[in-house]
Amino acid sequence: MPLGVRTWVGAIRTWLNIRISRERLGESLIRDVNHLNSNREHFMLRVRDYAYDGMSPELDLSVVTYNSARWLPGFFDSLLAQSYPLQKIHVWLIDHGSADHTQELSAKFSSRNTAAFASINLLEQPNHGFGAGHNLALRHARSDFFLVSNPDLEFERDAIQCALGQASRDVPEIASWEFRQKPYEHPKYCDPVSKETPWSSHACCLLRRAALRVVGGYDESIFMYGEDVELSYRLRAAGYRLCYVPDAVVVHHSHQQPGTPKALQHLGSAYANLLIRCRYGSIWSRLCALPMALANVLRKPPASMQRARVLHQLLRLPGRDWVRLLCGRISRPTFGIRGNRYALERAGDWLAIPALPATQQVVSIIVRTYSGRRPLLQQAIVSCLHQTWRNLEILLIEDGCSGRSFADIGAWDDRIRYLPQPKKGRAAAGNAGMAAARGDYLMFLDDDDLLFPDHVEVLMDALAGCGGNGLAYADSLEVPIDRHHLAVTLKPVRAPHPLYAVQHVAWRNPFPIQSVLFSRRLYETLGGFDESLDWLEDWDLWKRYFPAAELIGVCKITSLYRAPGDFIGVLRRQRHFARYFSKRHRDAPP
Repeated sequence: MPLGVRTWVGAIRTWLNIRISRERLGESLIRDVNHLNSNREHFMLRVRDYAYDGMSPELDLSVVTYNSARWLPGFFDSLLAQSYPLQKIHVWLIDHGSADHTQELSAKFSSRNTAAFASINLLEQPNHGFGAGHNLALRHARSDFFLVSNPDLEFERDAIQCALGQASRDVPEIASWEFRQKPYEHPKYCDPVSKETPWSSHACCLLRRAALRVVGGYDESIFMYGEDVELSYRLRAAGYRLCYVPDAVVVHHSHQQPGTPKALQHLGSAYANLLIRCRYGSIWSRLCALPMALANVLRKPPASMQRARVLHQLLRLPGRDWVRLLCGRISRPTFGIRGNRYALERAGDWLAIPALPATQQVVSIIVRTYSGRRPLLQQAIVSCLHQTWRNLEILLIEDGCSGRSFADIGAWDDRIRYLPQPKKGRAAAGNAGMAAARGDYLMFLDDDDLLFPDHVEVLMDALAGCGGNGLAYADSLEVPIDRHHLAVTLKPVRAPHPLYAVQHVAWRNPFPIQSVLFSRRLYETLGGFDESLDWLEDWDLWKRYFPAAELIGVCKITSLYRAPGDFIGVLRRQRHFARYFSKRHRDAPP
């Protein structure tokens, strides 16, 4: 096919795929992602926010129990083992009429540990739901920070310390700090730079009490499931921002089997979706509210639940919300709603992630850049510093040094090494980085791409037990952007299965460069980039590495990369691809 025809066909096909992906994802979810991206500049100076600075504000910890006896011993033991000063924690245990040994265990914990905590308070009330229980504790709380927690989880030793360490330094506009759940991390989108999220899961979440007073706490009409989304949207409507703290980890025993449906979750989510669409959805979301409610009634419910109960739950919607749904005007900001989702989700929610190993191998992240790339580069480096895998080396390679342009970024953290070099091209800069790397494993990050906080941890966990030629890769997120640097859509890029990865690499490049982490031995054995290549040098590298490596694929989105989203940018990029393929075909031996 002639070069010009190949360029235009590829550009049209790519542009159409972008438009189709945009329609499938939904305008409201894309708008939420762009809103989070616009707040990145507020976080650029917080590159060391993972460090605990010794501040120990008082805390009110609220736990609502209902027949929770099997979980409480583990919960209490993990709370007693916290590195945060227990004398700063006021514990509120609200029981909703448990019929097992929950009240007995709570009373025993209180009598034995009263002196260890600032206070332990036992309250009882009828079972009016998750939000009603925490509202009761909130009415008695006096600390600046209010931690809501499920009883079916266990804190890692530094979890509360990490969350409060960040919260005590954050600006008053930030109202929520969500803990990370293991073994199954919540899949919703979190901005890799600001760590902002569209809504917070309240299985374990730290909240600013002043913000809760402003918005009035939980909506008690939601019995369970969805109350955290509704409160998150109400906080955002009041001008607050919500953050995720990936270093604050809890082990959540929410599912006995991955993907197991829960009857109460089906019931509560149906009601919450209808209510949230009424209050915070766009006109289109409201139009879809009644069909969505009807679908929830008609679809087969989980075992032990009848459709009539789902219908009865939906009819409980307050009258003012029915009025708002049918004929009300939109007075509040609208937020992301697409089906039963309230945020873009990263694939891999049922991938079990164990605790971090006591001894971590060194991972070298090689970032290549050049003059004029500072805004994008800063974001890439911050996403590296947010990694939950702490034993990192970040090599900042400037191709074409112009007076140590990025020396100040190299001073952000002692894990960053700034290595300027004469202008030799991307491939030569990559080889310089691999030659200087001290890590047991290596990876690349382009200066306009970003890593989610769990990227290195997930890939290193996959490589546990592999031989010296291990190579792991994960799914990624392609973000086509327009001329204003706003996301046009967000497209998941699924990596091929390891059994077929070598065949795929032979005829196309399905692996964005940042999605691959490989053993240093592969570089020492097979060498680095071909320095004669200025384009797709990573593909040439994978053609040599993949056949020789022990391959591990991870079905989870752990990184994102930007690409042109407007037609002119897509056309220009396709022209580069077409020229590369033509050159390789022309230079290939007969």
